[in-house]
Amino acid sequence: MSSIVSRRYLCLAVAMIMMVMSCLMVNTVTQGASVIGIDIGAQSFKIGLIKPGSFETVLNEQSGRKTPTQIGWFRDERVFASDAFNMWARNPKQVYSMFQPLLGTVYREGILEEIGLGSLGYSVSNDTQRNTFAIKYDDETNYSPEELQAMIFRKVKELASASTQSNVKECVIAVPPYLTQQQRQGVLDAASLAGLSVLSLINGINAASINFAMDRTFDKNTTAIFYDMGAKSTKLSLVQFSSTTILDTKTKKNKTTTHNVVKSMEWDENLGGIDFDMVIVNHLKTLIKKQLPSADTTDKKLTIKLIKEASKMKEMLSANQQAHIFIGSLIDEFDFSASISRKDFEDLSAPLFERSILPLQRLIESNGLTPNDIDFIELIGGCTRIPSVQQALKTYLKRDILDKHLNGDESASSGAAFFAAGQTHYFRVKDIRLKDITPYAVNVDIINSEGNNVDTPSTDGGADEETATFDNPKAYFFKKNNRINVKKTLSFSTTQPFLLNVTYPEQNVNIAVYNITSIPQASDSLNFTGKPKIHCSLKLNSNGMVVLERAEAEVTITFKKLKPKSAPATPSDIKKDEDDEDSIKESLEEDINPDLEKEEEEAKKIKEEKEKKDDEPVLFLQQEFEWITKTQRIPLNYTVSYQTVLPLSKDQISTLKQRLDELDSKDAALRALHNEKNTLESLIYDLRDKLEGEEYLTCSTSQERQDISDELDKASSWLSDAQDNDLTDVTEYQAQTKNLKKKIEKIVSRINAKEQLPKVLDDLSALVAKVKVIMSNVTKDLNITEEEVKLNNDKINTIDKWVVEKKSEYKVADFSKDLSFTSTDAKFKFYTLENLIKELAKKKRKPAPKKPTTTKTKDEKTKDEKTKDEKKEDKKEEEPIPQQPLETDEPKHQEQNDSSEAPDIEGDDQQNDKPKQHESHGHDEL
Repeated sequence: MSSIVSRRYLCLAVAMIMMVMSCLMVNTVTQGASVIGIDIGAQSFKIGLIKPGSFETVLNEQSGRKTPTQIGWFRDERVFASDAFNMWARNPKQVYSMFQPLLGTVYREGILEEIGLGSLGYSVSNDTQRNTFAIKYDDETNYSPEELQAMIFRKVKELASASTQSNVKECVIAVPPYLTQQQRQGVLDAASLAGLSVLSLINGINAASINFAMDRTFDKNTTAIFYDMGAKSTKLSLVQFSSTTILDTKTKKNKTTTHNVVKSMEWDENLGGIDFDMVIVNHLKTLIKKQLPSADTTDKKLTIKLIKEASKMKEMLSANQQAHIFIGSLIDEFDFSASISRKDFEDLSAPLFERSILPLQRLIESNGLTPNDIDFIELIGGCTRIPSVQQALKTYLKRDILDKHLNGDESASSGAAFFAAGQTHYFRVKDIRLKDITPYAVNVDIINSEGNNVDTPSTDGGADEETATFDNPKAYFFKKNNRINVKKTLSFSTTQPFLLNVTYPEQNVNIAVYNITSIPQASDSLNFTGKPKIHCSLKLNSNGMVVLERAEAEVTITFKKLKPKSAPATPSDIKKDEDDEDSIKESLEEDINPDLEKEEEEAKKIKEEKEKKDDEPVLFLQQEFEWITKTQRIPLNYTVSYQTVLPLSKDQISTLKQRLDELDSKDAALRALHNEKNTLESLIYDLRDKLEGEEYLTCSTSQERQDISDELDKASSWLSDAQDNDLTDVTEYQAQTKNLKKKIEKIVSRINAKEQLPKVLDDLSALVAKVKVIMSNVTKDLNITEEEVKLNNDKINTIDKWVVEKKSEYKVADFSKDLSFTSTDAKFKFYTLENLIKELAKKKRKPAPKKPTTTKTKDEKTKDEKTKDEKKEDKKEEEPIPQQPLETDEPKHQEQNDSSEAPDIEGDDQQNDKPKQHESHGHDEL
């Protein structure tokens, strides 16, 4: 019994340990868990962050909620964001912005002019190895678009990690819906270079729909259009919302699920804020040409300066009727000032306002809707704040009000972060199911050297999908607006290797070519007839990209299999089996157990029969075979090639990661160098100011100040030479700073003593007074000798005398010289008093004096008891008389009256008095 109990306790202990360990593991994961949503715009990026107990937008170093998407170099030093934006006009050839359209794009001339409308100063060349762009840094160095985007992603990771004090990796990236597969692959390659783990790409306009549904429940089907006009493009999405409530089988509670079903998307890739900015820039250039005919208005630096001012004017015109600017020394010594009215701006931008409604018109009409069928028109993006853009939309929709429930700048990043949290296992968020779509149709063509060997293909991927056959060539493998994150299988028969050509048929753009080989052939080891049936499974994944997941050949093979057979036997075995059966029957009938001698005889008989058996011939049963037919799937080998832009290979990613790491290390070293330079320079200027200040004049001699001034001159001269010679040794700057601080140590010490000593001495004096009061009472309460009291009083009096002396000395002190005492000396006095109090606390208290005991006589005890009884009677008489109930025939009321007459007994004293009272009555009766 005891062993069973012990085992139970052991199992219980193990279970408790496992539970504690699991809790610790969960806490560890949850505390360090954070996901981000990244919205990479043409001009700025935003970061949504979800961490345990918090959902926020990550701020940059300037506490801004959005950060310019720009990278630049200044004197071989890399700069980001606002620093790069500020030096854009000074070094346009090495400040890079709006390079996202170059990701995964085939090289062509003039693309920078299309993207930047004359504002981009850097240059590009053809990367013939990958058939895309190479962005020029200098004559020897080029960067790929993926590298520049990776630099931005590393900046995103740095900001997010600094905000959470942990290493943030998991993310969802919001991208424009019109990106092709090659461009999406470029974004993923850039994220890989940055060390980010991408849970998924998401169409930014549909990420905003998640943000819209986060705090809403839809009692009926609701149709909404999200209209996003950003810096470079305009995107629209038609989304249908609905909510369903079902019983959760796990929690046994009702659970509400919101469905975001994306119906269609439209866009204008070249309509955004920069187009409106350039309207103002061209207007300003016209005014400049009138005021200064010799001005070169095509100059990049001039254009960039004007773009910065035009953006400010555009924002001013959204709230005012007129905007003014002034730019000093715009061209040499030419100062430029100008103004533009809202009416002039609207007249100049009229073609853009007309274009702003075209994608909305296409979106509504292509889905067979009217403006009245739309419940919400949500505006997103900075350019939707332009009054004329809103008015154009209102006129087309015949509405007086447009919806602005979302934060136009952060809705995409917030929705992407929420979507990222839903992709993980350590966040529990509202169940919002986004059913996104692909904006392009995708087709798969089978290319075979022997076309007649390919039977008509069929697809298997859902009842709602059309089948791509030769009879229906317009039905693509994945049609436009097809649901993403679905899989379809292409099946056909062939005996030869073949190619799968995956394309965007409407754009006539190749995506990838898969070369499938190792088609099985009939042989002795693989016996089948007919053509193998090929199954190619292609998935349109959550990133909006089509990939071949599996290629298999299905064959029906036929082979011989040996039937189950009996073991070999001999004639004697057969006869022995019959004899054994008869003997068993006889033994059962007689029920007699053989004795020992009989057993020995039988053993001897068995041995003889075995020897005889070895001499007999063995008879084998005849072997029989059967034919088996079985269907078998054989994996096929395949390779992938690209005819447009090649994605980065593993070796290229490894090489580029190393180059980016080197840039990061160089940046860190330069930051440390700048910090030390700034520290030394600040110290020099700070000390020069302080030398003429009252504190230094009071606490130093003229000679000491002169010596420090000489040292400052030397340090300033050394710093100037170091900067001229580009000295990069951080330790030398640190040595100069340390030397200067050492020279002023004495003066700083005197200044601190002058400021701190009065308070320190007052605190010490107050403590001495308190300890004196304590010592005056210790002889009464504690076991302490007179000698100890005298010794402690002497210590206290000594400290008290020291305090009085030092206060007097401080009043007449010359602070240009070192004092005879410091605050450290006073601290030691504090420690002395503290130890004295601790020693007193260890002393035992004196025992309390014992009370004298007296013995009472019997008559006195009786008298005391009577007195107590009399007090009780008096108390009883003072109590209010309870009201008597009416007499009834029910005995219950009588019982209540009887019980009410019993006295209440409360407290220990009354309980102890009760038996004494009875004892007293008994004595009276006697």
